[in-house]
Amino acid sequence: MRIAILAGLLLLAPVAHAGELNIGVGESVDNSAANDRGTAWSVEYRRVFRDRYVWSVAYLNEGHKPNLKRDGIAGGLWAVTETNGWSLSAGAGAYASFATRTDGNAHVNQHRLNGLLGATAGRRFVDYSLRLSWQRIVTGNSTDTDNFLLGVGFPID
Repeated sequence: MRIAILAGLLLLAPVAHAGELNIGVGESVDNSAANDRGTAWSVEYRRVFRDRYVWSVAYLNEGHKPNLKRDGIAGGLWAVTETNGWSLSAGAGAYASFATRTDGNAHVNQHRLNGLLGATAGRRFVDYSLRLSWQRIVTGNSTDTDNFLLGVGFPID
């Protein structure tokens, strides 16, 4: 499944321009009664196409919480608006994850394809950009999470 997601995103490359590599760190919060928290981080490649849209592919690590350790590859499409160096974007995508859950004394490994919703606000400077991101991982069970990341981006082209 990861290969299909990456292949679909790479098909957009011929019409793309203005690539950026973003490195972000922040907090991951489980949407469960326990409300467990962990340190999340990601490395993301974003590429503009057709002026107002961005596709992205990222490695996301949601941290090591007491009952869940999850990471994987995410891909998404984002609608973007920019004014005077500021940008806002919102979008959705997929997240192919590998998770290790604790069930009593046993560890249960799971591979899943999850949904991804998100929004970002960014500020572009001459040689870098700053980006604040929110991501909701939608799993269809009790392991949904919200990830809040602050990152720095560097142009690649």
